[in-house]
This record gives sequence, C-alpha cells and structure tokens, in this order.
Amino acid sequence: MKTLYARLHNMSLRLKLAGLFALLFAALALSLFIYLPQRFQQQALSVMLRSSYGVIDAACYGIAPALYFDDQQAIDGVIGQIMLNETLLDVQVYESSGALIGAGRKHNWDNSQHVHEDSAVGYFFEHGSLRITKDVIRDGEVLGRLSLCFDLEPLNRELVASRATIAVLSLLVFGVGILLILLVGRLVTSRLQNIVEVSDAIARGDLTRRVSDDRQDELGHLAATFNEMVNSLQSANESLLLQTVELDIQLQQRLRAQQDAARVRDMLRDTIDSMPSPLVAVDPEGRIVLWNQMALVFAEMAEREIANTYVWDTLPLLAGQRDSITRALKVKCIEKFDRIANDSRGVVQYIDIIVYPLRGAAEGAVIRLDDVTEEVRMLELMAQTEKMMSVGGLAAGMAHEINNPLGIIMQSMQNIQRRIAPDLPKNAEAAREAGVTVEGISRYFDKREIQPLMQDILEAGKRAATIVTNMLNFSRHSSSGLLPTSVPDLLTKSVSLAANDYDLKKRYDFRHIEIVFEFDNNLPLVPCVETKIEQVLLNLLKNAAQAIGEHGSKGAPRIVCRAKREADYVRIEIEDNGPGMPEEVRRRVFEPFFTTNEVGIGTGLGLSVSYFIIQENHGGTLSVDSMPGAGTKFTIRLPLVHANQRAAEH
Repeated sequence: MKTLYARLHNMSLRLKLAGLFALLFAALALSLFIYLPQRFQQQALSVMLRSSYGVIDAACYGIAPALYFDDQQAIDGVIGQIMLNETLLDVQVYESSGALIGAGRKHNWDNSQHVHEDSAVGYFFEHGSLRITKDVIRDGEVLGRLSLCFDLEPLNRELVASRATIAVLSLLVFGVGILLILLVGRLVTSRLQNIVEVSDAIARGDLTRRVSDDRQDELGHLAATFNEMVNSLQSANESLLLQTVELDIQLQQRLRAQQDAARVRDMLRDTIDSMPSPLVAVDPEGRIVLWNQMALVFAEMAEREIANTYVWDTLPLLAGQRDSITRALKVKCIEKFDRIANDSRGVVQYIDIIVYPLRGAAEGAVIRLDDVTEEVRMLELMAQTEKMMSVGGLAAGMAHEINNPLGIIMQSMQNIQRRIAPDLPKNAEAAREAGVTVEGISRYFDKREIQPLMQDILEAGKRAATIVTNMLNFSRHSSSGLLPTSVPDLLTKSVSLAANDYDLKKRYDFRHIEIVFEFDNNLPLVPCVETKIEQVLLNLLKNAAQAIGEHGSKGAPRIVCRAKREADYVRIEIEDNGPGMPEEVRRRVFEPFFTTNEVGIGTGLGLSVSYFIIQENHGGTLSVDSMPGAGTKFTIRLPLVHANQRAAEH
C-alpha cells in the first residue's frame, strides 16, 4: 500500500489528471451500463403490471355474470374472448370453492406447471411470465377467482435491445472522456509540462530558458509571470555572482589573515611555553588571562583551575607583593622584587619577580618569575670562595707566625714538667743544692694545683697546633697523589671510622643511628686523595650525628649515604633527618671558625677545611640544602677527570 502511494505521489501531474479523468469517465460509463438497464426494466415491469391489471379487471368484469349464473358456456366464451389478447399465455377460472371450472392457453404454451388450485390473489413472476390472480366479485360477493398468465418475452427482447443501446451509449461516453483527456492534456498539462521542463532547466542552473506560451488565458499569464520571475532571478543571480566573487576574495583574505593570526598565536604560545621561567598575564584586576606551561608547573594546577583566578591566590608567593602589583597595574610602572624566598615545596627557592605593565591597547601586565636559586647559590659560593681564599692567605701567614712561638711555649712547658719530675737524678741534685726536695716541690705544686694548670697549657697548645695545622690546609692547592678510588668503599670505611667515635661528652652515638647506603651500580672510580676525602666524609657524618644527638630527629635517627653518576661527576650525598638549619646558619656554615656548638666543642674549621679539600684540592663542589625541621643534605660533586689532567690532555 505504501509503495503504491509512493508511486502515485511521484507521478507527474499529466498522468495524474489523465488517470483521474479516465477513472471518472469509466465510472460514469459503468454506472450508465448498470443503472439504466435496471431502471428501464423496472419501468417496463411497472407498465406491464398496470396494463395487465387493466386486462384482468376487464376480464373479471366480463366473466362475473357467467360465474353468477354458473353458465359454463358463457364462461368458455369469455375465456375465448380473453385469449384473443396476444400477450396472454393462459387463462384459469376457479369457482369460489377453489375448483378449476375453466381454462384456456396458447397452443405452444405448456401450462401444466402453472395450474394452482389455491393460487393466492396477487402477482408473481415465473419462467419468463407474469401471473396475476384476482377475485371475481359481484355485489360484494366473491364468485370465484380469475388467473391470467402474461408472456414477458417481448418485454425481455425490448430490455435486451435497450441494454445494447445503453452499452453503446456508455462506450460513447467513455470515448468522449478519452477525447476530453487528450484535449485537456493538449490544452493544460502539455503547457504545464513545458513550465516544469523550463523549471528543471533553471534548477540545474540554465537561466537562459523561457516558457514559450503567448496565450492570454490563466496558463499564459502564469507563463508570462514565470518568465518575469526568471528574468529577475537571472539579474539577481548575476548580481549575486559578482557579490560572491567579491565575498570569495574577502573570504580568502580573511582566511589568510586568520591563518597568519593563528600562526602568530601558535608562535606566541610556543614562544612563551618555551621560556624556562613562569609567565602569567593578568587583567587590571589581577585575574590571570594567559599563562605558559612553566606557570602551570610552578602553580601545580591544571589549565581549567588557573583561568580567571587572582594571581596572588594562585601563586601564594605573590601574596606579600599584592599591593605593589596593584600599584604597578594602576600607574603602569615596572616593579621588580629580588630574591623572594619560597619554601612551599619543602626546599628553599629564590625567585626574582618582575611586573611588566602592558602599554598597548590591552590593559593589564605580564608577570615573570625567575628561579635564581642556583645564581644565589653560585654567588654565595663565589663569596664563600673569595672569603676562603682571603682567609687561606691570612691563615698561611698566621700559621707560620704562630707556629714558632707556639712551639716554644709547648716545648718549654714540656721541659718544665720534665724538670720537676722526681724520677730524674738531676732534678733531685738541683733541689738539694737549692735546699729543697723534688718531692716537696711536687707537693707544693699539688697543693697549689699548678700541675692541672700546666696540663691545661699543654692541651691548649695542642688545640692551637691543630688549628694551625687546619689553617695551613687553606694554603695547600696541590692535586698530587690523586688516585682512582671507589666511592662506595670510601663511604663504607668512613662510616666504620665514625662508628668508633663514641664520647659521652659529645652526646652522640653512631650505634643508635640507622645508616642507609644507596649506591648506583657500576659507579666509576674517582681520582682523589683517599685520606682527604675520608676526612671530609668523617666531618659530615660527625656533624649529622652531633645534630641528631643534640636536637633530636624527625622519626627514628637515620643518615643516608648516596653515590650516583652525574654526567662527568660522581655525586655524593650525606642526608640526615635531624633538626635542619635556619637560613642564616646555612649561609655561613662553610665560614672559618663559625660554629653553633658551645665554647670548647669544636674549632669551627671542620666544614671550612672540607670545603677547601673538595673545592681547591679536587676541583669539585660542596653544597648544603637544609630547612628547619626538614633535615640537612650535604652534596659533594667530584669530577671524574681532574682539571690539571684535563688541561694536560688538551
């Protein structure tokens, strides 16, 4: 059903009109062929009935006297008169009791099937005939019944003839309908088809086609209007074509401009993303509108989190400079903040902050954050190196100047102790000559506590001698005696030596500290003076143990010893979980004679000497990272090829 509807829906108007007219005329012809014969038959039967009732009424009137007087001869005579009617086939007369008392029939008519002694009054059709039965009444008395049978054959012949005439008439009507369809197709649908063909051509882009119809009827007016519309469309199309060309040129220019803008934007994005420093652009209120990848890394945020946030909320480092940044945005002046300490990640960083106000059409500013931690460390290192070199020159001169009188003092004190000793004969002889005894002198010294004083002088001399020896190390820059050495073996041996250093006065004990070793596999041998590096490692281990022993640790006491390859260096780390150092202590930790210990505990030269051993004697670096409460980590970087050896190779 849907397929048939689709076919009809897609059928052309011409076929639709032709089909519609064909159906209409076919229905009209069929209606004529069916309706008219039935109508003619009904009218013919109606006329037949009226004429037949007239005949039977006359027959009843004629035969009533004969039946009244029961005159059989008269009845037969009336029957003979009735049979003169050409349309009668038979006549039957019944008395009032219902007995047949007279009959007549055509010679070729067999009425044996049509004799009904109890025939009812009325009419009915049978075997191509019409039988009418009626009572014969005289003076209100029923004398009998008369039955007449009329022949319908002539009527049937007339009906057959009328059907043929009606069929011819129906065919004539259908033929006229076909002619009308052709005429309508000629006058209407063909002209509409012309309009459709021209419309299709115009739809395909051929605006030169026109409808050729100059008649003055409605379709002609439609064709003229259609042609005017096509003319207007052609003019509009030409104008539109010109505009399209212009728009296409403008579009190409705009596309090139957009591509250039996108290329510049991508280049700008790649440029700012390639910068090693965090960059953020803010609007006049301080909200972030642009950023690079380093800014996301520095803020530890995702892009969807950083957009439209206030820069001092996103970067807490800028919270203290909020007023200055706001002032720079208002007055459009450059603001710079040097070496702002940032410890948000557990490690102290130094950040330079520069605010560049935008001076073009856009408003706001660009804020750049430069990590200058290494620069600060390098400046500190350079300052420390310069200070050490100055102290080194001073120490060399002082050591030579102090060494001789110090030697005289210690040698004289040793001679004094020897010359009051009771076991030397010359001491006893000299005492007798002076009128005293050595034992008496010893008792006097004991009572006056002179012996402890002399011992203190010797201890102080030894300590001064140690200081002089350490000071002399500042002036020694020789790289002689550098031998390839295993760093893991050095660390293991240094830890073993430190573990034997147990003194209750020093308040630390390596036996209660967990030592963890973390070594890379296949570490290369490092050229160094083994005893010097052991001295450095021992100093670092003792400092870590002393800090843990005096101030406690975060968790179980632990020292981690690491060694790993780093380019052309071997990196050694000594890290503890002790109390850490404040920034002012960390800056001065390598200064000679600087110490946080109590008076009499240490000389303040251990780390200074260690620094010179690594920096000057081995061409490496020694640095420290520490924060209060976060432990301390000393880092040694020893080159795999010494500077002198490298210079000799080149």
